[in-house]
Amino acid sequence: MIVSEEEAFMKIGWSLWNRRTHKNINAQVNALIFKLKDPNRSQHESSVRQMIALGKPAVEPLIQYLQHEDEWARLMAAAALGKMEDSRALEPLNKALYDPDQGVRHMARLALNELSSKITSS
Repeated sequence: MIVSEEEAFMKIGWSLWNRRTHKNINAQVNALIFKLKDPNRSQHESSVRQMIALGKPAVEPLIQYLQHEDEWARLMAAAALGKMEDSRALEPLNKALYDPDQGVRHMARLALNELSSKITSS
């Protein structure tokens, strides 16, 4: 019986799924990025939470999403990057402070504050 990715997460848990498929981390990131393209915005928040759980391998794809045409996807990428302890996100988030969308700019400010405090305290 083939189950969807979401059903698999529910059945075996995200951390176990992540460990079992560590060698396929890029495929996981790509699947979550694809969900960010879904017009159903409720999928976006779930994808961002899962990307945060993936950690450092998700940073580069999230940075790329700061340039996405959809402001909600950019906002969610900024939110996720703020939760990660990775200095690679600092410059892209600084650039997002000039995003045409006010919500993205606001989230980039919040993310920079959160990320800066995480980096300086570690």
